[in-house]
Amino acid sequence: MGVTDNRTIPEVLREWRRPRHDDFEPRNVWSLLNACTEALKGNLIELPRRTDALHGLLDNHVGLAAPLLN
Repeated sequence: MGVTDNRTIPEVLREWRRPRHDDFEPRNVWSLLNACTEALKGNLIELPRRTDALHGLLDNHVGLAAPLLN
């Protein structure tokens, strides 16, 4: 999948369990997305690729079709 590496998983779990922002308290796909993106912010070189992989994974999970590129 390429969303994260093993070193980032503990930070994702911390953000999931105790979000920095109250708006991310509900346990849903949106708060999972935010937990992951908070944890991924540290590596700006990998951020675009990993964020794209994360969106693809979550979009697929909730049944969103990827847009067609012309």
